[in-house]
Amino acid sequence: MSKLFTLFRLPSDVKTFRETSEKILPFLLQLWEAHHSHFVEAASKSASSLDAPVASSLEKAVLSLKLIRKVLVFGLSELPRTAFP
Repeated sequence: MSKLFTLFRLPSDVKTFRETSEKILPFLLQLWEAHHSHFVEAASKSASSLDAPVASSLEKAVLSLKLIRKVLVFGLSELPRTAFP
């Protein structure tokens, strides 16, 4: 969805993406935090860094972070002050 809106750059799509971004950013932050915590926990318990659960958690955390970056760069004209203490 984010790639679709950022490619075309129609004014109505930009407005829709910005409105959606403000609503979805808190969810994306929680998602990243959960995947990052799971990765750290799995990595600390794992003997090898190439285990499937560790790699899977890392991939999900990185993907979540990429989505957050897209939302911050393309979706928000300015950060809402009340959402981030």
